[in-house]
Amino acid sequence: ICAQNPHDLFVTVFYGILDPATGALHYVNAGHNPPMTVRAHGAVVPLALTGGVAVGVMEELPYEEATVTLAPGETLFLFTDGISEAMNAEMEEFGDDRLIAALTGKHGQPVKSVLETVIDTVGAFVGDAPQSDDITCLVVRYNGAVA
Repeated sequence: ICAQNPHDLFVTVFYGILDPATGALHYVNAGHNPPMTVRAHGAVVPLALTGGVAVGVMEELPYEEATVTLAPGETLFLFTDGISEAMNAEMEEFGDDRLIAALTGKHGQPVKSVLETVIDTVGAFVGDAPQSDDITCLVVRYNGAVA
């Protein structure tokens, strides 16, 4: 990206591979918001960062992999900064604390319900303020190994 980037643009990337047999998620984070993990017992915890810088900032930067193992019933909530940085009319950001609050208690809820709760909560917070960025998210539930 750096070699063909006359406008000095960059992109954040979260790349992960989930092993459905074990629940092991191997991932690299290049400057992206850390996904939230909704644990089976209900706690909401962001995935650990891997120290990666956004792609396109500098050539040949190293990117390190991390691994976390999801237990059956645990959920990953991946999102763009358009969710955490969504602003209301008072120019307050939605932020990670409100996102964690929206996800708390959602363990065991259908994936569609988790998604709708967050989108509805962001919408209620923003109200009539104009949208300034994309609102994109992905919900992944690990149900355990298939026998």
